[in-house]
Amino acid sequence: MHQMSFKLILIITILIGEVSYIYAGNFSHSELNTLLNDYTGSGLVNYSKIKNNDSLLTGYLYKLNNVSEAEYSTWGKWSKMAFWINAYNAITIYGIIMNYPIKYGSLLSRVRFPRNSIRQIKDFWDTDFNDIFGKKITLNQIEHEILRREFGDPRIHFSIVCASIGCPELNNSVYRGDSLDWQLDNDVRRFINDSNKVRLDTLRNVIYLSSIFKWYSDDFPESENHEWLKGYNKDERRILGFIIRYMAGNPRNYTTQKTPKIKYLDYDWSLNEIRE
Repeated sequence: MHQMSFKLILIITILIGEVSYIYAGNFSHSELNTLLNDYTGSGLVNYSKIKNNDSLLTGYLYKLNNVSEAEYSTWGKWSKMAFWINAYNAITIYGIIMNYPIKYGSLLSRVRFPRNSIRQIKDFWDTDFNDIFGKKITLNQIEHEILRREFGDPRIHFSIVCASIGCPELNNSVYRGDSLDWQLDNDVRRFINDSNKVRLDTLRNVIYLSSIFKWYSDDFPESENHEWLKGYNKDERRILGFIIRYMAGNPRNYTTQKTPKIKYLDYDWSLNEIRE
């Protein structure tokens, strides 16, 4: 009897865990979760296959449009953040497949950016690809007016993905309220310890950083008054004070001891696609 009770409890616990994995509040992210599992890998996306079979994506976007603001208002902070991060990433994928394969844009875009780049698509971040709460909304609004302004958590910059190699890697599962804090930390740690995004050159005593840090320097919190940060300006102290919390081992020790000069990497706007 006791053994059966234990098994029953274990099964219920597993089922609850699986359900919470795809929910934020009472909103299910199951379609997006399946899509990410099936069509992404190593941070890359198989846009071609999604374009040929877009039912999961369009089904998810339909749900975004039909969730009510009244329902949304009952969710906690973490579930709301998870909702908007998932929405941003899903709408970005949809915007790409609507323009896939990507064609050259303006003459300036041809000169400045790769052919297979989101930057070839005119006004991408200001286009209403999908409504939410039955209202028009753009990716710029989601990022700047909601995620940045309402939540003020700089870690979102390492979880929202603008379909480019220079971006954070796209996870192959959705964000969810009950583990979002951990997921955000994990995304930052992965980004900062990726030598393509943050790289130390000990010969020149330079730390090369993704341009994301330069673009959003104001979003990072004021750093503690550490002695090793005194040689940097205010923005640099914010950035390095944030980075050092997630750096691993020797790079962390080197950065705090040698005061490397900061330089920013060119952003790779190539499409983050899996090619068949």
